Amino acid sequence: MGGSFLESFFAGLSVLTDGWLFLRFLFWMTLNWAIAIVAYYFIILAFFPQTQVTWAMFILGAAAFGGAIPSAPGAVGTFEGAIVFALTRFVPDESTALAAAIAMRLYNYINSGLIGGIGLAREGETLSGVYQQLMNLRNKQAS
Repeated sequence: MGGSFLESFFAGLSVLTDGWLFLRFLFWMTLNWAIAIVAYYFIILAFFPQTQVTWAMFILGAAAFGGAIPSAPGAVGTFEGAIVFALTRFVPDESTALAAAIAMRLYNYINSGLIGGIGLAREGETLSGVYQQLMNLRNKQAS
């Protein structure tokens, strides 16, 4: 029952049963959040000189909630709305808050694209090659 989906799901949960693996997971997750807080802090600082680190932490949390709301692909609109809402708790300037939100969106796209491009290059893959592999997998599952 569930087939390979459940097998891979339970394999992914193994991080909860292996103490050392769980500690490594916590370390990398904490480092990821710390880098995001620093990046958002500097982006907000570019628009609002009075920025504090707690603003970046609050805005990152709001952006995570905004990305979790069902919306267009990539949370287009809800991400920006959540950031503008969060920023306007600290400053009244909505238009500058929107500019900061768009800068954060651009940062996310550039960061993901750069890291993804490096990963594809290291694996010797191309986007068209990955697409073709997915189409082959899809056709194989359909038949």
